[in-house]
Amino acid sequence: MSYELTLQNFSGPLAKLLELIEERKLEITTISLAEVTADFLRYVQGLTDVHPRVLADFVLVAGRLILVKSKSLLPSLEFTEEEEESIKDLEERLKLYREFKNAQNYLRNFITQGEHSLSRSLFLNLPPIFSLTQPLSGDDMLRALAATLSDLERTTHESQSLKFTLVSVEEKIKEITERITRELRSNFSSLSEDKSREEIIALFLAILTLFKDNIIKIEQEDSDADIHIIKNTSL
Repeated sequence: MSYELTLQNFSGPLAKLLELIEERKLEITTISLAEVTADFLRYVQGLTDVHPRVLADFVLVAGRLILVKSKSLLPSLEFTEEEEESIKDLEERLKLYREFKNAQNYLRNFITQGEHSLSRSLFLNLPPIFSLTQPLSGDDMLRALAATLSDLERTTHESQSLKFTLVSVEEKIKEITERITRELRSNFSSLSEDKSREEIIALFLAILTLFKDNIIKIEQEDSDADIHIIKNTSL
């Protein structure tokens, strides 16, 4: 999320996400994030010859968007505190990015006007001065520099790893198809039993795909009730 790259025909994940939201004239909310998820995923799928680090940023944002989309499709799905913070963090970063983008446009226009004086008239034509708020010796500066270099070296040697759990929607489609072929009828709770959060989301997307293709029928008494999956025998 912290790495942004902007070239002539390419933009980083925050830039692209903000562009999709502004194209629809939406405010930055969880609802707008859910609405542009499909567009963002299509864009990521079309990326080619992208540096792995940049692609990882896109995958990270895509993962958060899928969480938001899953919540909008399945209201009963509960997020962990960490996942809630992750989504809130994405919203805040987008809002902050928009502010920087607006500031960038303002500065660009300011520079093109040729008026580059940023100083108050009081200090105009005065020689530059470096003033300390308190006395500072050479030893103090050396100690501060040594501490900074020590922190930098420690940060450089520390490494963080991200663990990705890949769950294929196609595999879940096959799993559901085989299940309803044997039993003709099943339900979401039994299919998702003892499954990880990633697998549950993949299962839900697989059910929507099978329903869209008219392979199954879906029954649900109310929004909080279990989802019943029935094989479409009329085909």
